[in-house]
Amino acid sequence: MPDRAIARAELLRSFAMDPANPSLARKLFIAQLNGSEIEEAAQTLLKIRPSLDRWTALECDAQLATQRHDQKAAKDVLFTLCLAPEEATHALVGAANAFYEAGWGTEVERVYRSAAAESGCNPEVGTLYANRLVQHKAWGRRKEIYALIKKGELGRRAFIVYTYSLGERKKRDLVLRLLNRYGEWLRGDLRTWAAAGYALVACGLFKKNIKWMKDWRARKDVEACHLYYLALSLRHLGRDREARQVSLHAITLPQQDDSRSDHQIWLGLDDALAGRIDSVVERLTEFEGEGLKDHTRLVRMMIKGILDVREAPRPDRRAEFRSVKRRLKRDYLEKIGSGPAELRRAYRRSIWRMAKDAHAWPGLSVLVGPVSLKSLTQRLWFSGAFALLAGLTF
Repeated sequence: MPDRAIARAELLRSFAMDPANPSLARKLFIAQLNGSEIEEAAQTLLKIRPSLDRWTALECDAQLATQRHDQKAAKDVLFTLCLAPEEATHALVGAANAFYEAGWGTEVERVYRSAAAESGCNPEVGTLYANRLVQHKAWGRRKEIYALIKKGELGRRAFIVYTYSLGERKKRDLVLRLLNRYGEWLRGDLRTWAAAGYALVACGLFKKNIKWMKDWRARKDVEACHLYYLALSLRHLGRDREARQVSLHAITLPQQDDSRSDHQIWLGLDDALAGRIDSVVERLTEFEGEGLKDHTRLVRMMIKGILDVREAPRPDRRAEFRSVKRRLKRDYLEKIGSGPAELRRAYRRSIWRMAKDAHAWPGLSVLVGPVSLKSLTQRLWFSGAFALLAGLTF
């Protein structure tokens, strides 16, 4: 007997011994559906319906209807869940997933569009609808998202999903088009304002993001993760003092999140470069190095390098500097050199600080970063080829 059949038989025996257990009954219902025991699942649902809340019962109805290939019945149930209060969102998602598993994705979209036209539609339909479009990369259908702008919270949630997705997919032109067309409306809510900030940073539009987020001080509910987009943009353009002020404000906010460690790392680098070692240690001891973003982790390594050189006995500082520099050079060539400008600047400044503390020559790394033999050869070959071409041309 197959494992699934054995599991269903065991659930059936358990349910017979404890028919009042709703969790057990639900598991049996799902197992029977997955085993194509449709009529048995229907009988189980009939028995357990009195113990289910209204929305879960409707979710089960949708799941059963999709298994029976009764598209009309399934769509009627899904439409009802779309118009249900937000407490029914979990059931709505479960019913929609049953459609996707049945290959009825297009029908789901039609139900979403019809429901969104109703005044009492669950606003989470906006999230689900937008997710459906962006997952299928249907950027040409963006006007369907735009059409939801007058639907209050539903439209707001759809735009949040759409805007973040534009950033994740690096859709630079669409981000700019969105801001030109609906910029003022996006500014009207913290969530869409922050989503636009993320999209601008993800697309490398740092100057535009600084301009976009210039009103950050006036936003009462701004969060540390929102301000990280702004701080990163300022760092990228070399405006470290301004970035520091943003991060110092971010870590004082009442609501903290995972971005706190990112703010603290960059503040720690500022302190390390300025020689404020006690402050650096205090910032680093607040959290472990695990779980950091790749770029933030590399900045932490630079800080640790500065501390290692600073804390080494004076006679050993040059040797320690050379050792740290070798490690950072390896990471630079592998990761930092192809990374963003703020990371390359951090590397050069860190080398300079360590060389100063060790009373050693920093090398050309402080100007251009380390260059591998392979890349140097490529540069020389390119320069020679360009010179030859120029000579032949003129």
